Amino acid sequence: MFLKDKADLAYSKLADIPSLKCYLKPEACTFLWTQLEMSSFLNIKDDEDFCEKLATEENLVLLPGITQYHMHHLCIDQRSAQQY
Repeated sequence: MFLKDKADLAYSKLADIPSLKCYLKPEACTFLWTQLEMSSFLNIKDDEDFCEKLATEENLVLLPGITQYHMHHLCIDQRSAQQY
């Protein structure tokens, strides 16, 4: 699967998740900046808290947007996206 195919797949999968919004489909990069709809999450303070809980509970590591000054966002590396 080529990088563009993986970007398209990851973008389409994110579109199916109501509490995550990816406003820009990547054309030539490996990351999708995704906004968290914080009102959808109970007991989650911010993007950093979300990423920490996701890593602890689901063994999935994402970069919290606050590391790049994008509060309430996630940086998702779509290079590992697979077609299911």
